[in-house]
Amino acid sequence: MNYKNNSPEDNIERRLREIETEIDRQQQSIPVTAQTQSKKPVGRLAKMGRMSKAIAFSAVALGGVWVLTTVVSFVSMMLGFVIVGGVIYAAWKIIYSR
Repeated sequence: MNYKNNSPEDNIERRLREIETEIDRQQQSIPVTAQTQSKKPVGRLAKMGRMSKAIAFSAVALGGVWVLTTVVSFVSMMLGFVIVGGVIYAAWKIIYSR
């Protein structure tokens, strides 16, 4: 094959098509078994029972609630520090302004 007359864009497109066909051939040669199917997240979720899905949902919900309460407590702690700092600053200004 002589590709000297083609532009660089044509060479890139030709190489891209070759790579795509090679990948397609490799994917077709891999047999899909139950074991390879179960390694995929969708396959695992489909095999989970109703109770397992409820447990997983509950665990994720509890984790979300834990993160939310942590963030709320951090924000309230920072707000408390700001209020205490403001009171101390106001007292400082009142005491030392005389």
